[in-house]
Amino acid sequence: MATFRPCRVCGGWFKPNRRVGNRQHVCDDPECQKEWHRRACAKWRKRSKDDLQAARVARQVLKAPGAEQPALDPLVAIDWRGVRKVVGLNVMVTVREILKLLRRVPRETSSAQAQSLNAITAKVLPRGLRETSIEQPICNHAARARVLPSGRRDEIASGPGRP
Repeated sequence: MATFRPCRVCGGWFKPNRRVGNRQHVCDDPECQKEWHRRACAKWRKRSKDDLQAARVARQVLKAPGAEQPALDPLVAIDWRGVRKVVGLNVMVTVREILKLLRRVPRETSSAQAQSLNAITAKVLPRGLRETSIEQPICNHAARARVLPSGRRDEIASGPGRP
């Protein structure tokens, strides 16, 4: 480790702290420390210009989180006035319509899957078991009994039945 080195702000010679070592570039003067910090922050802002602009745009576009709006629906969570300021009317309308289409696709897909499953189930299961299945008995809470789809009732017991 060097014994003395010049301060990069004031130019004066200083002895670096032994715990900091080669990473210390300025002397212990608070004004030099403050100026070094200002330079480092300016250098970081210059390197991260795109990230800062993206964060600024995101703050403009997204609504402030509140209890009155659902967070899962992007059409509700986005401040469309802010989007219009950032990208213009044509792009805003295009993005909004694409989001509407993307929101509609899962609904249509799931309903189509349900219809195809109903069609397959109707072909596979016998007529009496199309609505319910034998593996999943329906619990009748009023009678405290298990009702099987066949119509037979079994009392609920904690163990095997008594002889």
